Amino acid sequence: MQKYRLNVKFNDHDLKVVNHAHQKVVLVKHTEGDTDTPAAWVCFKPWEKNTIDWENQFASYASSSEVMNGATASKLADNNAPV
Repeated sequence: MQKYRLNVKFNDHDLKVVNHAHQKVVLVKHTEGDTDTPAAWVCFKPWEKNTIDWENQFASYASSSEVMNGATASKLADNNAPV
């Protein structure tokens, strides 16, 4: 399985602008096929130097329940196929 690394760096000014606006960095992964639907993949509060490591093996989670503090999720199915 391939491993990837993304380094994201912010200069002082831009980092202050993002943090002052209480914003985060969101990485988007596109799906394959005709729809090419973008999906939010990673979200983080930025620092001056940020490193994201990953392998192409993903899982998805869906629920109709409201997310609440202290909630737990139970897995109903498993599919470990690489994306």
